[in-house]
Amino acid sequence: MKRKKGVHYFENEWKRMKAHLKSYLKKREQEDLHRFRVQVKKLGAFFILSDRLSPHPHMNKKFKPVKKIFKRAGELRNTFIQLKLTNRSKTNKRIYPDLQTEKAVRKFRENSGKYLKKIKNAHRKLKRNIRSIKQIAVYRFYQNQVREIAGLLSPLQFNEKLHECRKRIKVLLYNYQPVLATPGIVLNEDYLDRLQEAIGNWHDYQLSIPPLPGGHTAGETTADVVNELQLTLKENIIDLSQDFYHRATTAAV
Repeated sequence: MKRKKGVHYFENEWKRMKAHLKSYLKKREQEDLHRFRVQVKKLGAFFILSDRLSPHPHMNKKFKPVKKIFKRAGELRNTFIQLKLTNRSKTNKRIYPDLQTEKAVRKFRENSGKYLKKIKNAHRKLKRNIRSIKQIAVYRFYQNQVREIAGLLSPLQFNEKLHECRKRIKVLLYNYQPVLATPGIVLNEDYLDRLQEAIGNWHDYQLSIPPLPGGHTAGETTADVVNELQLTLKENIIDLSQDFYHRATTAAV
């Protein structure tokens, strides 16, 4: 991938990231906060690829100020998801945040000037350090990552390893657009997206389960207390994770 192409991709994704953050700060729409975090993940994936294939990795380090904003936004996002899941059974579709959540949102917005300044400074430092990446190096990166993910999924374990698989899959998907022209790289985007979404749904559900006495959660207790939704989420992942390497590297018909 030539530097010119890398810079073009970087600029487009950065503009989207900044626009979604500004929109959230103005309107407080959860979708804008979600899209801001998605853009940070896409850019983070691009810098992971760059650092892995560079003799002098430093892009992720320069991206850290933005990742800190991402983390603060994630705390707000997780609170919203938990409220949404705990209110799933209610007929009223509107979600009302509690006072603590309102305070966190207010604090986040009060720091908007500082956040935007950090984003501007990070943009300048990152842009001037984007370099060309050899196609053979990109190909090997993708091959190794798919093999490693396959190893993590066999045997399948419902723990943090599964969440790690999801993060790696998303790195491959997010970078697929800028590296699409690389010879030899074939990914089944639809399959990988369905698998990462299934893992994400399971992980979000785990976060919503209230703790039980002794520090255990409902997800760690015997099968008689595991509800139907959790079983469905697990069965979906089991089905999708079968024969991962072949399905991930075979183009959809």
